[in-house]
Amino acid sequence: MKAAWRSWVGRIAIISLGVTLAALVVWSIGRPGVGPWSARNTARNESSGQPVARDAHFVGRAACVACHQTQHEQFLQSHHHHALAVATPETVRGDFNNQTLSHDDLTSHFFQRDGKFMVRTEGPRGGLAEFEVRFVLAYHPLQQYMVQVVNDLPPASPSSSSTTTATTPADLIDPVAGEGLPALQVLRLCWDVDQGRWFYLRPEDVPEKLQPQDPLHWTGVTQRWNTACAACHSTDLHKNFDHQLAGFRTTFSDIEVACEACHGPGSRHVELMQSPWTTWWTGQGTGLASLKTATAAEQVEVCASCHSRRRLLHEDFHQTGELADHVVYEPMLAETYFVDGQIKDEVFELGSYLQSKMYSKGIRCTDCHDPHTAKTYYPDNRLCTSCHQHPAGVYDSPQHHGHVAGGPGSRCVDCHMPTRHYMDVDPRRDHSIRVPRPDLSVTLGVPNACTGCHADAKRLPSELVDQVPRYQDWQRLAEQGQPEVIAELQRVDRWAADLVDTWRQRQGKPAYPPHFAEHLHPIWQATRGAAPPPGPTERQALLKWATDRAASPMYRVTAWAEISQWLDADSLQAALTALSDADPFVVNQALQRIEQEILRLLEYTSYGWPTPQCQSEVQRLSGPVVELLSHDTRLVRIRAAAILLQLPPAWRSELLGPQQRRWQQALDEALAVHLLNEEMASVANIYESLGQPDRAEEYYRLALQHSPSVYGIRSNLATLLEQKPGGDSQATQDLVTRLRGQDQQLLETELARAGHLPAAGPLHYRYAMTQYLLGNLELVEKHLLEALARRPQEPLFLLAAATYFQAAGNRPAAAQHVATLRQQDPRHPGYVALEREILSNNTP
Repeated sequence: MKAAWRSWVGRIAIISLGVTLAALVVWSIGRPGVGPWSARNTARNESSGQPVARDAHFVGRAACVACHQTQHEQFLQSHHHHALAVATPETVRGDFNNQTLSHDDLTSHFFQRDGKFMVRTEGPRGGLAEFEVRFVLAYHPLQQYMVQVVNDLPPASPSSSSTTTATTPADLIDPVAGEGLPALQVLRLCWDVDQGRWFYLRPEDVPEKLQPQDPLHWTGVTQRWNTACAACHSTDLHKNFDHQLAGFRTTFSDIEVACEACHGPGSRHVELMQSPWTTWWTGQGTGLASLKTATAAEQVEVCASCHSRRRLLHEDFHQTGELADHVVYEPMLAETYFVDGQIKDEVFELGSYLQSKMYSKGIRCTDCHDPHTAKTYYPDNRLCTSCHQHPAGVYDSPQHHGHVAGGPGSRCVDCHMPTRHYMDVDPRRDHSIRVPRPDLSVTLGVPNACTGCHADAKRLPSELVDQVPRYQDWQRLAEQGQPEVIAELQRVDRWAADLVDTWRQRQGKPAYPPHFAEHLHPIWQATRGAAPPPGPTERQALLKWATDRAASPMYRVTAWAEISQWLDADSLQAALTALSDADPFVVNQALQRIEQEILRLLEYTSYGWPTPQCQSEVQRLSGPVVELLSHDTRLVRIRAAAILLQLPPAWRSELLGPQQRRWQQALDEALAVHLLNEEMASVANIYESLGQPDRAEEYYRLALQHSPSVYGIRSNLATLLEQKPGGDSQATQDLVTRLRGQDQQLLETELARAGHLPAAGPLHYRYAMTQYLLGNLELVEKHLLEALARRPQEPLFLLAAATYFQAAGNRPAAAQHVATLRQQDPRHPGYVALEREILSNNTP
């Protein structure tokens, strides 16, 4: 049995490697330029004395104050001004007067010593240690605190009450002096400004105590300021991560989010305004990008460079002023959004606002928010009725909102921009500015603003009443299957849907137009196994959204993210057509569908499909990808380069021809993105694909140094070491065994934490594979089935299950899984061969 199973494991591993490589580069997404947002500085022509352009640089907020005093005073009122500050009596809002906070059998102590703000809490080695607060993050409604962790702390005593002192340099390195800040960690011990209390910011879905070696622990990589926070809390931020030393020298021109964060580098502007040539040299403008004259989309992108759930591609948005040169924002995912696009996890504002009618009509951020205080212009309905005033007063009246004037539910934002709390105490408004749709709550189970106010906790058992202070707590308990909570939400949803429907009929309002959620819902349901695979009608409906250039960009990108996993001819042809789309984020997602097809064809060859036929089809699909190596945006160039990286070297060389240099340049950009994001394992993966195992090993080892608690790095390194010359030596085998054992422990930790979540399917699959290697066949079967329960249509899981059950002699189960595979991809030679083998009378 093991021999047969091992042969199929080898085939699965080939597929898995392709999937892993694709996953690593999905988010791998500088081009010097002078786009509409680039500022150019000026010098003097030595012969004429007239200005000559040169690259602009950041000059700091102080250079703006003299001429822009009003704007500066407004700025000092903003949260942007308080985004980051040195810890001083003026900036620290928490109570450090000998206070304590207890959680998870740990008591932390906040105190002052010699004018410094100190915290005694669990350190990186498990014992108590003292840390000096160096910086504060944010101002309201909570404030967080940053400390430097020194890695050479003495080993902690076994006693939980032991204390060691974290020795830090007497003075922090001055970032303005150009040397930079080292790695700084953000404590999970936060100050609630409104309630005047300390609280522990627990990660979502992690009820247990975090151990110091956990990436989510405050000493871990997820709480590292340089990695997770710095880019959006300061101006002209350069992380300056030294991957060789796994250290930082992070610098900024302004400690907070100051003038140039939005307006771009100001040296050219300052010099022009001081120049005697300013009065006639009109062709150079003011030397800054004008946010007043920018289009709505351009202005929104300036804000979106930080106010989005995104991955960083380049540190300087103002280099080109193209959002797709700077970041790639996430599509809607089931973990982060409800299916109708309402916010679930912390997604900031862009993803929501792109869905709104306001965005489609050209409304920009500064139509509601003062650009310098960042506050809304009005605290009441005037914020909306200053525009929505025809006919006069119709919106700010009970006839429109159905509530007592001035009472709950009468504010526009109560219904159209409901809040959801993040970081325990921070309410954020949903910027999709949507019309409440309780009818969708009834049919799709999404939230709605009506139920958010009218759900009655008195109808719940007494032990549940205190657990639902907010609507999102109702939703959390409902997702966990609490029957009384589900029943009450369904009751109010139906009541609200009937009421709104009657109301709309009385006012003669038209029927609701089709909503994107109605077409995305069956796709998401099928992915998690709650519905059968989508048929042609459902697929065509989603494809229509993806190709509708008038639809919300967020809906289009999300549709393509789902379509990229399909294998039908219609979606492939639509993806090829979408490569000319004006939206680079759509192009990026459409490229994934083409990549999926290329990887499928390459997989065919491993099962004996004729190589010439495969190469011909791959070249046909790859030709348009090669052209995108010259695309205007970094996002698309890097995505194209990543796809071409996966081709056999000889095919790629023949295909690229004179474009070889452009491909190498785009690949260099991809490497730069990975290094910028401290992803040494992804760099190692690229070098493996390039046939450079020594460079790959170097970066895998650097990845272990930088992120020792991240699962997967050790397994990749172990596989690489086995394949290198000398991989069968006893020393190498001992190292491989140790690496895989350590990775197994990390996997078990991750599995225990995420085993109940829908996204845990890949973890169960990986665990099943490792258990097979250890001979624990019962655990193999259990976790394969767990993986399939979460992603019943995932080909990798189906192939593993079909192979396992075939080898175990369970032909009905094997036939069932391979039949699903054949439905997905009827011409796949591997599936055809496996089905034939399973159905034959000579099962090995």
